[in-house]
Amino acid sequence: MIKGLEQSSQPREKALLNGIESLTDEELLALLLRTGNKEQSVLDLSSTILREIQGMSGFHSITFAKLLSFKGINKAKAIGIMAALEFSKRINMHTDMNEIYDNPAKVFYHLENKMSHLSQEHFLIMILDNHNRLIAEKTLFVGSVNMSIVSAREIFREALAFNGVSIICVHNHPSGDAHPSSEDINMTQKLIELGKMMNVDIVDHIIIGRNQYYSFKAERVCSSI
Repeated sequence: MIKGLEQSSQPREKALLNGIESLTDEELLALLLRTGNKEQSVLDLSSTILREIQGMSGFHSITFAKLLSFKGINKAKAIGIMAALEFSKRINMHTDMNEIYDNPAKVFYHLENKMSHLSQEHFLIMILDNHNRLIAEKTLFVGSVNMSIVSAREIFREALAFNGVSIICVHNHPSGDAHPSSEDINMTQKLIELGKMMNVDIVDHIIIGRNQYYSFKAERVCSSI
């Protein structure tokens, strides 16, 4: 119970009366936090967090350390929030399994929320069957993704482990600008050539920026893609 509020205003009771979808962002977060701190009610703490991370989209890139920086959030609460976020990601991932990915826009809409707000570069592969259905999605590199050190061996090993026929490579640019560097282009061409030798096609390489994407296939940057 949250002291000083009418019962109908308390998130738990409000959800029971009107459905979980009736809650505001602050109220949803308050349910996860359960308690505030000495100076703030749980709703006030929720508002502070959402304001600091610039709304719900900030949860795409929030870290364990960032959560711990808020007064009133201990390790147990922080890991609980991180678990809820990971749970949501995995639900979305399993929902998208067997989805057909035959154009770059579909890939962008699938991964925009996951990748466009990340503060670090992530490189992942989408492994497809012979009908372009998604078999698996694997993040292989996190950090400053230097395309010259991306391991082709690891990329194709993952594809073969899932009996994949083709791969879509995806990485994000934290700057928000989705245009490729010369290094991006050179490495993509090398992966295409290696893929031919391994009988695993690189069907596209998509760079995700802020509200934008770049498709090597659509732009016809590399040969044989």
